[in-house]
Amino acid sequence: MKNIISVFSFVCFILFLSSCNRGNTTWEPEFAFPIAKGELSFHDLENDNDYLQLDGEVLEVHYYDTLVPLDLNELINLGDTLLEADYTPGIGLGPLPFENGTNIFTLDEDFDFNLDGALLRYGKVKSGSLRVVFESDVDGYLDLTYLLTGIQLDGEPLSLLGQTEPASTAEPFADEIIVDISGYTLDFTGASGIERNTLTGELAVATSTSPAYTAQVYGSNLVTVKLELLELEIEELRGYFGQWEREIDEEIVLDSLIYQGGTVTLGELNASLEFINNFGVDAQVQLSELATLNSVTGNQVVLQTTDLYNLVNISRAIETADAVIPSSVTFEFDGTSNLAEALSVTPNRLTLRGDAVLNPLGDVSGGFDFFLDEYPFQMVADISFPLCASIEDLTLVDTLALDLEREENIKALTITAVIRNGFELGFDVEMFLPGVEEVFWQASIIPEVDGEATEHTITLELTESRLDEFYAASELIVKVIANTTNSEEIKLLTADKIEILITGKVTYGVEI
Repeated sequence: MKNIISVFSFVCFILFLSSCNRGNTTWEPEFAFPIAKGELSFHDLENDNDYLQLDGEVLEVHYYDTLVPLDLNELINLGDTLLEADYTPGIGLGPLPFENGTNIFTLDEDFDFNLDGALLRYGKVKSGSLRVVFESDVDGYLDLTYLLTGIQLDGEPLSLLGQTEPASTAEPFADEIIVDISGYTLDFTGASGIERNTLTGELAVATSTSPAYTAQVYGSNLVTVKLELLELEIEELRGYFGQWEREIDEEIVLDSLIYQGGTVTLGELNASLEFINNFGVDAQVQLSELATLNSVTGNQVVLQTTDLYNLVNISRAIETADAVIPSSVTFEFDGTSNLAEALSVTPNRLTLRGDAVLNPLGDVSGGFDFFLDEYPFQMVADISFPLCASIEDLTLVDTLALDLEREENIKALTITAVIRNGFELGFDVEMFLPGVEEVFWQASIIPEVDGEATEHTITLELTESRLDEFYAASELIVKVIANTTNSEEIKLLTADKIEILITGKVTYGVEI
């Protein structure tokens, strides 16, 4: 009985409130929730960064990369070359009538490439297309069968079919075909088998079987075939490549991070620059400048070491049945070099200038130069050092993309991070929104002390107006300034880590 009375009283109380004349009520409940718990260490970067070596106690950096691959596609330009051949009936003056389905003529013709000193005998296409245009001024419907015996796939020549309609000398008719020739081979030896730079094609011209039309053919009529190799990349090339010169003027991006200042003084360094010749040609290389550059500060150091800027002769590679054995020349950056100074500017760019020459002595191979796409000519930098360094105001900037949807009922958001820093590095972190001068969020994290991690509690409070700014932004700029204590040299250990616990509190605006 008591329970029934209690329920009845509660219902009456609700009815009493609902009968009052009042405005809407806004509630702002708060909810706290965990966001993330975990740790950050160099092992988290292992899969995404090939340069970190985590096998020993001290973290090591091993940078091994091709600075400039010398691509023969850039030197011997077979692509975007327009070749043309004209075919005539050879029947006297005419006109001669040709009924439907009648063969008019079949002729062979060679297409010769002008390759400025190169004499090619064989090639294989990695990717690319062949554009073929048939033009006719014959007054008749023609079927054109074009057999390119010099372009083959699995031993079968490329066969193309074209059709033209009645035309005249004043108004010729054109038919265009584009075909993918990826994987095709190119025989440049022509019909004789001993030519160079020559592709052979056979054209058969006949009147069409329909519609019914008697073609009128003159001896002066022309059927023209135009060939153009488009966006060609070569997988394999053989012959004599000529004497080629290339100016080297490269700026290589080393890192997507922007280093805005500061210095890093490294201890032990091992470095080399190696020229690796996988081409079946002799080569000469002479560098005029190799420099590290911080593109933000403008700080640049030109590298110096013994014989680095001397003329270098590199023998041709040797091809065996199943491999290519390269020739190489290596420059070691020894104790007399200024490599440590070059790296201390925290470079994000490397500039490389000089000249390279292929076949400086001419055709010493007797037409047996070779190029295989999987074996390029390379300039390779090999730098390794343990991460033992003193760091002063090393400033890194990165830009993160944001793609967020605004939840209108959220009135405020507080994020709290508890961080335990086990590194001997201290960090000052600032975040900015593009176009907003005021710092969006900042924090300072001091290094570990006497082997013990330091603990920090960092809070980010976002009011409704700050949330609007945050959600409206498409990017977040993160700036980190790192220092070692008193600029002392430290060792970054593979076991170093940062432990993080992040919680959040959100305030909703609910109107009733």
